Amino acid sequence: MQLRAIRPGEAERFAEHVFDAFDEQPPAEELTLVAAMLEPERCLVAEEDGAWVATAGASTRELTLPGGATAPCLAVAFVTTLPTHRRRGLLRALLGRLHDAAPEPVAALWPSEGAIYGRFGYGPAAWRARLTVDTARVAFRDDAPPAAAVRLARRAADAAGELARVHEAQRRLVPGVLDRPAAVWARRLADLPARRGDAGPLRAALLEDGSGYALFAVGGEITPHGAEGIARVTELVAHAPEARAALWRFLCSLDLVRTVEWPLAPVDEPLPHLLRDPRAVRSQPSDALWVAALDVPRALAARRYAAPVDVVLDAGGERVRLRAGRDGDAECVRADRPPDVRLDREALGSVLLGGTPLHVLAAAGRARGELGPLARALRTDRAPWPAEQF
Repeated sequence: MQLRAIRPGEAERFAEHVFDAFDEQPPAEELTLVAAMLEPERCLVAEEDGAWVATAGASTRELTLPGGATAPCLAVAFVTTLPTHRRRGLLRALLGRLHDAAPEPVAALWPSEGAIYGRFGYGPAAWRARLTVDTARVAFRDDAPPAAAVRLARRAADAAGELARVHEAQRRLVPGVLDRPAAVWARRLADLPARRGDAGPLRAALLEDGSGYALFAVGGEITPHGAEGIARVTELVAHAPEARAALWRFLCSLDLVRTVEWPLAPVDEPLPHLLRDPRAVRSQPSDALWVAALDVPRALAARRYAAPVDVVLDAGGERVRLRAGRDGDAECVRADRPPDVRLDREALGSVLLGGTPLHVLAAAGRARGELGPLARALRTDRAPWPAEQF
């Protein structure tokens, strides 16, 4: 068995292998788009007699942390093992090589199965909400921000430059959001017929003042009982209350649309509080982005803190002293005195973005000690948002 990085000419073969391992058969255009995103030196395969039996890949991204800070992030994806080669340690070997070679202090991934990645130090750090909006019941409160001028791009790709500018200007406002290189944008906005299902083209609604946008496609049908259209939202970026309300007013007033669905909404989405009937919105939360601290001192020092703290923390056997002042800036160094707080590495990944309160882990027996000062320091004004699946 040989573990190696793929060669530049093997990018499309790597993409095809990954899709095949998940029993998917994408069109050739999708393979090309994925191959363009790959960093060959960070795409690993386990090779046996010339056949690839396991894979793991990563890309170089930047992750927003609490307080508007950012950190280089190892974005892990493309993890597969053929059924014939499971329980041989291939996943541990591939992830270990990616982690050991990574200069980034943190890593992140979207797990296909929840029971796999905790043993590698990953914990659920940013949760998503699957929103379903019944537009027939939508009536905005009298004190909700008013409508605003919206421009519709009937092909989202036509507005790619403007969308990227808005995203870049706002991505540091919410923890959990990643930067977005050009190749990632290209795949995100590619409107391939094979992806659509019963929906129409991917469109973009842009606020004229440049303060936000929504990506969506409309599907559904007209039945003997009336229109049953569904607007499927891919992304909504607008952090000012007025901009967010304006985009929701637009989406909820689309002709023939009776349902608006958004599977990757933030768990603190304010839409229900804009409506006279909050029950017009159903929300189903689930874990999404999992995070691991590859370098504990650097990971803890990279974010900002909501309150002063001076604590010695034992994270899965690694002991560090974390100090943060009133300005939120922190330093973290290795320590040798007894810890004030103990938690495992998976739990550290869960609290790093502020998405899992420390008291929740304590109630599960996953955090112990004098938790109050650290819990107050870890609080965030906004829940982390896993804006995209990678």
